[in-house]
Amino acid sequence: MLIFHLGVLDVTLYRDDFRTRMKQPEVSVSDITFDINEKDVILIDDVLYTGRTVRSALNALMDFGRPSSIQLSILVDRGHRELPFVPIMLVRIFPLLKTRKLK
Repeated sequence: MLIFHLGVLDVTLYRDDFRTRMKQPEVSVSDITFDINEKDVILIDDVLYTGRTVRSALNALMDFGRPSSIQLSILVDRGHRELPFVPIMLVRIFPLLKTRKLK
């Protein structure tokens, strides 16, 4: 029997641009009330763009423990990656120009 735990991870303070781009960042609370040490973790995000949010999530996750593996699942990949992350599960590739926003 597999047991899954669901948590929420706020990466605001781990972002490399929160001091320069966000005048008043909205900080939420991370909700991970279970042990992630030696566990397989799947990070799920809505949109993958440059990869910087994923990098922030990896840094934030390490404050909660050391998982045995971390995999990435994404709903939409809009391209223009700056960091070499590849999701294990992807719902849609939606290439956009850097100047366009996805709503």
